[in-house]
Amino acid sequence: MNRNKAETTTTDLLTLAADTLKKNTGITYTIKPGDKDIDNYIILEFPDRRRKREFAVEIMYNTANGVACKATAINNPRLLVTNYVNPKLAERLRNLGVQFIDCVGNAYINTGATFLFVKGNKLGNTLNGQPARLFMQGGLRVLFVLLCNPDLIRAAYREIALKAGVALGTVAWMIKDLQAEGYTIKPAHKYRRLVKRNALLRLWLAGYEQTLRPRLLVNRYHAEKHDWWINADPGQGQWGGEVAAFKMTNHLKPEIITLYAPKLPDHLLLENKLRLDPFGEIEVIEPFWNFEYPEKKDNFVPPLLVYADLMMRADGRTTETAKLIYEQFLARYFEEN
Repeated sequence: MNRNKAETTTTDLLTLAADTLKKNTGITYTIKPGDKDIDNYIILEFPDRRRKREFAVEIMYNTANGVACKATAINNPRLLVTNYVNPKLAERLRNLGVQFIDCVGNAYINTGATFLFVKGNKLGNTLNGQPARLFMQGGLRVLFVLLCNPDLIRAAYREIALKAGVALGTVAWMIKDLQAEGYTIKPAHKYRRLVKRNALLRLWLAGYEQTLRPRLLVNRYHAEKHDWWINADPGQGQWGGEVAAFKMTNHLKPEIITLYAPKLPDHLLLENKLRLDPFGEIEVIEPFWNFEYPEKKDNFVPPLLVYADLMMRADGRTTETAKLIYEQFLARYFEEN
């Protein structure tokens, strides 16, 4: 990915987070291009006495990776910018001295002259004026099928509803909200078009992790044989996460086995002697889409979902592979707005 494309992606998330900070606190900002290993610089201007402070920005799309900023935070003031920081991680980052802002208004800034610590804001709250229902389960389902199929924004609401598995009314208010927030445009005498897809992607990733995915977990299992999945037939299910990534890139040794299916197929349970385990390394997730895509023939979930599963793991091995998935399968959808 060239630098111009990378800058577009990071600036989208940075602007979302900085706009939310401004709305909630009155702290204004100026963004400057980065250099070398710095994503961007941001100058924060505080309302009291017009104090200013410049930070080197470090973009992290998965919140748990924020602890990586510790080493750089000591000698060079950096600001972690990410989708969403949960309360537990917010406390951890503060204890580490890692200053941060996220897209829903959580923040920790400590310049000596100014101290700000906000935690507990959730994606279900209004974000930058966006309606909260954008982050409800139905809204996230609709957004997923639109991000996977950008041209579907032109289709009839009934078709979108069928592919997302939601009611017709859910599609109607989602399209209305997306248009109101500037994520869809309809030039004169032309079809609707989905725009600012990078920003929508980052918002969806956070919403999927916090709101939708936890409600889709069917069960967890444990297997005595760690490589049982290599030649296993998933039946009507599709592999997600690390298994799909391994098979798609040959770049990752799976530790968490993710299968999207309404239930674990009986033949997998019996043939591989899997047993229920609430802390097991095998997770069965309920599918939530109904559309065709090229990777389905290989029993993989859509690449966007593979990417999301990897980014949630918050370790270097999965993040590196997630970048490969993005570059090989997703970039063309999100870098052509």
